[in-house]
Amino acid sequence: MRKIDQIKHQVVKMLSSYVKEKIQLEDLAEESALLAKSELLKEITTKYRSLPDWVMAYFFGYVDLTGFALLDEQQEHILLLGVLNQRDEILRTEIFENQDKGEDK
Repeated sequence: MRKIDQIKHQVVKMLSSYVKEKIQLEDLAEESALLAKSELLKEITTKYRSLPDWVMAYFFGYVDLTGFALLDEQQEHILLLGVLNQRDEILRTEIFENQDKGEDK
């Protein structure tokens, strides 16, 4: 399975658990961008200080929730998955491979 497919399936599971209904991939609005760490939400950069300077960010919108995934710039490693509410507050995060290079796992 390709990395982006893995991400989408994980995000669908996370979002489905919040809305208490089965969400399909087709139900998500998708957007992606290469972002500097300084462009991420302050809540994310404060909690996960050791994220790299640049990340590939994927956003998946569903109703009033947004699933997100952060990958390294080369898109080889999933660093962080999470869910935000409509006020951009973090509801849930999951740390993945190579995030913090083994620290805080």
